[in-house]
Formats: sequence, structure tokens, C-alpha cells
Amino acid sequence: MTTPDRLLFLHIPKSGGTTLSKILTRQYADRHFYFYKYGWGKRSLAEFSQLDEADEARESKIVRGHFCFGLHQYLPGPSRYITMLRDPVDRAISHFYYVARSPDHPQHRQVVEQRLTLHQFLQDGMAKEIQNFQTLAIAGINVQDMNQPTAADLQQAIANLRQHFVAVGTTERFDDTLILMQAILGWSAPVYVKQNVTLDRPAASDIPQETQQLIRDLNPYDVELYDYVDHLLDELIAKHVPGFRLKLWSFQRQNTLYNLSQRWRRSAPSSPSSSSSR
Repeated sequence: MTTPDRLLFLHIPKSGGTTLSKILTRQYADRHFYFYKYGWGKRSLAEFSQLDEADEARESKIVRGHFCFGLHQYLPGPSRYITMLRDPVDRAISHFYYVARSPDHPQHRQVVEQRLTLHQFLQDGMAKEIQNFQTLAIAGINVQDMNQPTAADLQQAIANLRQHFVAVGTTERFDDTLILMQAILGWSAPVYVKQNVTLDRPAASDIPQETQQLIRDLNPYDVELYDYVDHLLDELIAKHVPGFRLKLWSFQRQNTLYNLSQRWRRSAPSSPSSSSSR
């Protein structure tokens, strides 16, 4: 299987990353995985590098988790990143309904007790976790401070994507992204069942235009970065995936059959276990 010496999956929350993580687990079942769980921002990376546990990451060939760009600087040898971005409007909607349905989230109580709408949530300044967050993470600046990026940070994010990411895609074009990663990384068929889906949330088209525009106004750099990645995905597919349309059709057909088989396995009655009486 064609892989860099180390593959770093920069998992942006609410972007389809849990499903992609499952795919990675199957594709690299024989590799040593490490799950990074020490938070966003350069300070987290620097603090992590001093922990004894960092030795495990240094020995791993696959590292995944919620970390910003820059982790490779604390690991020996060459590393390459992959990631997925999500349309900022859809990501904000998913995040809000995730907060509203997750009692463990620190903002859950306020959202529920005050019966906040998505628009109020955004207006009340509770949306720092989704404001230009994708640009912050990929530029590798201090996400923990929730500082707003600048135009220079956006250009840094684009440069990082170009120089350090072996493949990148979008949630909205999840299958296209998988076909690209399969071609570049030599994967077997990356079939999947969607994981960690926020249920009972409205589609973006059902959200008032005023609220959609507010999300865009709060995320100008993420909007630009997402559009850039959407075009970059087309560029990478044209370069690495000859016969893309046929391969995509074949994969989607295969994945439909895989999902049907998984549903059948879950619904099939389990066979009674045999037991001997004494």
C-alpha cells in the first residue's frame, strides 16, 4: 500500500471525520495507530511533545485526531496530512444541533434553558468554535485562543494544503474524496457506513436565508478556503484519477451493496448459542 512514512489525519469536527476514521482503521489494520486527544493550537502541540505518551505517536505510522497543522514538526521523519473540509453553513448547522442534543457539551445547558435558535446562538457570540475554525486549524495558528484569522492566515492555510497535504476533500463530495485518496494512497475499496451523524437537524436549504448569510458573514475565510478546496479537489482528481466518473459510479454501486449487507447483518436474528447442561 502506497503511504507516506507517516500519515496525519487532521480531523476537523463535524466534517465527516468519524466515518473517515473508520475507513482508515480498515485500510491500515496492520499499522500502528495513534489517536491524538490533547486539543487544538500550537501550545497543545508543544505541551504534548514533552509528554512520555508522545513517544507512542513518534513510533506510529498513522496519527489521527483533533489537532491543528504543525504536529509533523514534533515527529521524526517525513509526515503528510489528509483532511476534509465542510461547507461552513452546513457545518455551523450541524454543530448547533449537536450542541443542543449533547448534554455533555459545555454550551448545551445554556442552549436548552434559554431555548436558543441557531440565529440567536450565532448572535450571542457562542459560535467561536465554528468561526473560521477550518482556516485556523489548517493555517496552524492558535485555535485555542479563538483569534480571528487574517488574509495572511488564509494564504498560509492554502500554502500548507499545497505543500503538506497528500490528499484533501470535502464532506459534500465525500465519495469523490475517497476515490482520490484510494488512488493516491493505494487503498482497497473504501466502503463505509456513515458514522456520528447529527440526527433530526434541518437541511441548509430549510434554514432562513438571513441565518445562512449570518453564518457566511462570521466565516469569510472559511468560505474562501472551502471554495478553494472544492476546486483543488477537482484538480487533484484530474491529475490522479483517470476514468474518474466510471470509478465513482462503480464505487457508489459497491458501497450501496455494502450498506445493504450491513443492515441485513444488524437486523438478522442472532443464532442461539449452544450451551451444555450440567
